[in-house]
Formats: sequence, C-alpha cells, structure tokens
Amino acid sequence: MSCDPTSGGADAVPEPSYPEVTSLHHPTRPACPGPAQLEVRGLETVGLPVRVPTTMSHSVTVIRTTTSSSNVLQSSSGLFDRGYSRSWTGILKLGQMLTLLLAFICVWSNGWTNYTAYCYFEVVTISFMILIFIFYLVNVFRIYRALTCISWPLAELLHYAIGTFLLLIASIVAAVKSSKLDGLIAGTVFGFIATFLCILGMWLSYKVSFVAQSSGASV
Repeated sequence: MSCDPTSGGADAVPEPSYPEVTSLHHPTRPACPGPAQLEVRGLETVGLPVRVPTTMSHSVTVIRTTTSSSNVLQSSSGLFDRGYSRSWTGILKLGQMLTLLLAFICVWSNGWTNYTAYCYFEVVTISFMILIFIFYLVNVFRIYRALTCISWPLAELLHYAIGTFLLLIASIVAAVKSSKLDGLIAGTVFGFIATFLCILGMWLSYKVSFVAQSSGASV
C-alpha cells in the first residue's frame, strides 16, 4: 500500500510550517572611538579632571619708538627748542665751551715758554669750542630736521672722540711746558676740566647713537 502525500487520507503526514521571514535587520555598529575619546573616557573613569582644549586669540601690540638727535623729549614745537637748552646735554655743552674759552684766554694772555706746544694748545681749544657751539646750534634750532642726510648723533660722537683725544694730548703737553707760570698752569687746569666734560659728552652721545637706537629697534 503506497502513501501519497497529496492525498487527503488519514495517514498523510502534514508538512512542517516555518515562520515567514520578511526582512533581516542588522543592528547599527557603533563607531569606534578615536584615541582622544578613549583617553578622555579613561580619565573620566579614574576620576581625573579632563581639560578640553579651547582656541584662544591673542592680540599683539607693536610699540614703535623714535630717537631724536638729543637725549631729551622734543615736546615743544617751533624753531627754538627751549627744552634742549635746559637739558643736561645742553648745559654740558655750555660748560664745555666755557672751560675751553677760559683755557684759551689763560694761555693766550701769558708769555709762552714753548711756542709749538702752546700754539697747538690754542688751536685745539678754540677749534673744539667752535665745533661744540655748532652742534649746540644744530640742536637748539633743530637744524637736524632740515638736514636729514646727516646722522647727527653719530657725527657728534665722532667729533667728541677725536676732539677729546687731541685736547687731552694738548693739556698734557702744556702742563709739561708750563715752567710753573700761573697763567699757563691755569690754562692747563681748564684744559683738563674741559677734557673731563667732553668725555661725559661723548658718553651721552654714545647712549643716543647706539644704546637708544638698538633698544627702539628691538621693540
């Protein structure tokens, strides 16, 4: 006796029923955290504070400084600079001219024991006094503003360096050849005082020419 599965007999074996699968959905995989996120999570786990980097903007202020030919502030306007005449540099130049003039008069009004030595002394003192007076007028009347092609601080520094050296030699020679005459001794004393004042002027010119300009350029 054969069994036909299609027949509706009592001995027919029913086919198993399977649930209908409509669609398969795969769960979305979370994105792998980066090294920075892992580090932050690790710090939060151990209870350490977490610093979040922020972008900060910084403002830079550029300060420009200018250096004039004198070491005083040029605040007044006009042709005549009263501030320079009352400054230490202006007063120092007046003292230099006065001592050089007194040295020249003391030697010129007395008899010379050595013509060559005291002639050289007179030439150096009167020439140096005239040059200092020229630089004084340049600063007082602000002539350096019209003649910008000349570096007046550097020119004044070279003038002081050369003149001070020549004046020191002239004062030493005059002191040796004075022969204990009061007028010649007084002239050599004023010569040494003028040499010391010119050294101070050379130091101030050096500060204006190099120290002030280098600091202003580095700012």
